Amino acid sequence: MTRPVKKPSVYIASPLGFSKENVRYLVRVRHRITELGLDYFDPWLLDYRSDIKQLGNPGSKGFSKAQEALATKIGTNNREAISRSDYLLAICDGPQVDDGTASEIGFAAGIGVKVHGLRTDFRNVGDLPALPINLQVLYFIKCTGGQLFRSVEAIVIR
Repeated sequence: MTRPVKKPSVYIASPLGFSKENVRYLVRVRHRITELGLDYFDPWLLDYRSDIKQLGNPGSKGFSKAQEALATKIGTNNREAISRSDYLLAICDGPQVDDGTASEIGFAAGIGVKVHGLRTDFRNVGDLPALPINLQVLYFIKCTGGQLFRSVEAIVIR
């Protein structure tokens, strides 16, 4: 009996879940990854609503510790998902790359996961005038053999 071949998987790093308006963009990215014959892990599909409800009120006793425990749970889930992924695709739009996304890029590069970036924003916001994003973020994308794509349709992951 042969085992089914596992499709390569892509971890999608992005701040897009913070706004309902950005979800359509995120769905386009997921669709593109699927078109390429790849699986994806999108941390925005994890549901932490019950965890958030259990935090209580900001002034309540234990609130800070509960928040820290939830942050640890989310970070652990993301670390494990990145570690199991073959690739990471980071959404790098906006005036600066999101700090959580930048952290995921650095972690993935550090453990040998190939990192790609997507920046559809036409503004260059790098440390040097001709760079589209922060030079360190761009470096970690390039040093893993990845690319920075400028449109969803341009994404090619291999």
